[in-house]
Amino acid sequence: MIATNIGFPGRLRLEVNTRGILKFSYTIKPNLDQFNPVTLPILPVAGAWIGIRVGIYAMKRHSGPGGWAEFDYFKFGPPIS
Repeated sequence: MIATNIGFPGRLRLEVNTRGILKFSYTIKPNLDQFNPVTLPILPVAGAWIGIRVGIYAMKRHSGPGGWAEFDYFKFGPPIS
């Protein structure tokens, strides 16, 4: 889980470097570019790698009544320099 009730837009980032290594990260602090890694860097392997899909969703971590989430939008943008 990345965050609950942050009260402002969170930011997700997927970086792909020139060698094809993928890095997923996020920030929940407004107006800051300090991103936290979600996973270790991923190196796609020929013959095993079939692609990637990026999206957002809600899930619960424990049994019991379900939870919910509200997403206003999901926007792709140009690379950040």
